[in-house]
Amino acid sequence: MERNNKKGLLHPSSKLVIPSSLLEVSHQARELTEKFASLHPSIGLQATLRCYCAVGGRILYLLVKKQKKDSLKVRFVQGSFAADGKHSTNPLKCNHCWNLYQDIIVDITATQFTCIAADDVVHLEHTSSPRYQARFKNMKFNSWEKQQSPSTWEDEIKELVNSAG
Repeated sequence: MERNNKKGLLHPSSKLVIPSSLLEVSHQARELTEKFASLHPSIGLQATLRCYCAVGGRILYLLVKKQKKDSLKVRFVQGSFAADGKHSTNPLKCNHCWNLYQDIIVDITATQFTCIAADDVVHLEHTSSPRYQARFKNMKFNSWEKQQSPSTWEDEIKELVNSAG
């Protein structure tokens, strides 16, 4: 359970503080990503959201943008995740997407990794974490698998976001 403090909510697993409105919209984005996964189960593994990180990251980005708060901005990031932090030598590292709020990684699909608890549906880490390595901070998916790319599903993603309360 998150605890209130002066700035927002203290996330229990990481002790990082983000605004309560961002934590709330991150949970909403996770729910919408789960809904998207249920409509498109062939993309990946629904239970953990494996292979849905790019779509989930796009959903969170659009939900935050929809809030129209200058103080609440996130960036979409493409990179890799390696549980041991060894990106150059770990054959198990994988391409991954997440969002960035200031110097905090906001990852709504981190549950796909066995080192992340299944109930940590809005996972936070500091950008200094060796497990995350950013490569691109944009929305270009030239080398992304077409079925996993938000570009493929952009109309449906926008419809999900627009229908959200």
